[in-house]
Amino acid sequence: MVSNSSRQKRRRLPRCLHQFFWDVIPAQIDLGEHSEYVIARLLEHGDLVAIRWLLRTYTRKEIAEVVKQSRQLSRKSANFWRLQLAIPKSEVYALNRQYLLSPEPFY
Repeated sequence: MVSNSSRQKRRRLPRCLHQFFWDVIPAQIDLGEHSEYVIARLLEHGDLVAIRWLLRTYTRKEIAEVVKQSRQLSRKSANFWRLQLAIPKSEVYALNRQYLLSPEPFY
């Protein structure tokens, strides 16, 4: 997903952002290869420092694509970021009616 932009100089996640990646080994995250995961995780759980880093590291277009396609974003986060990035509601997967329908309980 990520192009080889000049904005993305570092290939590894800064140490100050490791706290947002509690379920993986942060040092093994490649910012180019795992861009969708990194962007979605920081949009959903990141603080102000994380969001500033995200905006410096990835283009708005790359971030917007993740907002449109991610299944990791909550409705609240997806709606917030779609408003910030001027994305039509119909283009955001997390706000799609099919996604919102909860499955029948298995019990």
